[in-house]
Amino acid sequence: MNERDTELLRITREFLKGCTCAPVGKPHECSECTEAFVEAAYASEMKHGAKHGPGSGGLDHNAIPFEKD
Repeated sequence: MNERDTELLRITREFLKGCTCAPVGKPHECSECTEAFVEAAYASEMKHGAKHGPGSGGLDHNAIPFEKD
């Protein structure tokens, strides 16, 4: 596992621990923790040279397009 993956795994494990605001096993129910997780993951990706934007192969590369109702 490379440094980028190791850092993302550490960030994810920290998020999954949850906090006292969210029910056990549902860390995503704490908006502050979820926002901090996304910011940390994004910062890590940028630190390790990811390029973002349509067609860049970055975060948007794996995005699922949603259809409007």
